[in-house]
Amino acid sequence: MIASGGLLFGDKYIQIATYLPSTKVYGFGENVHQTLKHNFTEYRTWGMFARDEPPDSSHVVTKNLYGVHPFYIALEPDANAHGVFIWNSNPQVNQ
Repeated sequence: MIASGGLLFGDKYIQIATYLPSTKVYGFGENVHQTLKHNFTEYRTWGMFARDEPPDSSHVVTKNLYGVHPFYIALEPDANAHGVFIWNSNPQVNQ
């Protein structure tokens, strides 16, 4: 594996760690959370894999769900916004 700052990649493995200019971030895979906006009060890891697991919002679920959506959009404090699409050529299925 080769590491470059917040980017770590190898055969069938990509990891990105970054600081974002806002806490108003939406997207990052399919996972259960109580609001559309993610909670960034503590560090979290979101995997981008899919499997046949129905969502259950009655408790915190850390399992992968039906779909993979490798995109996020952030609303910045100066009223600008940016989005990032993560294009990956590897299959994103976790069995």
